[in-house]
Amino acid sequence: MGLDGILYGTSVTITDDVEIPVSYTLTVPEGKTLTIPKDRTLTVKGTVVNNGTIINCGTIIGTIGNNQPEDCDPGTYIITFHISDAVLYPNPFTDEIMVSNPSVVKSVQITNIVGQDVPIVFNGKSIATENLGSGVYFVILESYNGEKVVHKIIKK
Repeated sequence: MGLDGILYGTSVTITDDVEIPVSYTLTVPEGKTLTIPKDRTLTVKGTVVNNGTIINCGTIIGTIGNNQPEDCDPGTYIITFHISDAVLYPNPFTDEIMVSNPSVVKSVQITNIVGQDVPIVFNGKSIATENLGSGVYFVILESYNGEKVVHKIIKK
């Protein structure tokens, strides 16, 4: 008995070498993209059904069914943003929250303890918070690939 998997997310980039074992099937649905970056290997011992797009900048060992993988342009670099690379500081804070590695942050949202949105200004590297009262808040950071992370912060 085999196991089937379906690629979720519009665009997925593997971050480690991946093996599809014998009797397993991975399907890349129409409208979805799987990217194998440089220095990564996708080993297909089972089945990969490609109804979408597979971009191969690394190595594929084995056979891909349906649409063949596209080779990436050798001058193109695949960049994957991980929102976990962004850290908020200081915590507790007063009038401003700094964002380490802000280049991975697409958007910032702050809610109060009961889940209400709080107006803020994110200038690309810090969040102005002088209009917030003392208390506990939640900061939701979203990356360019749609990944989100929530931080609990406290204003003095």
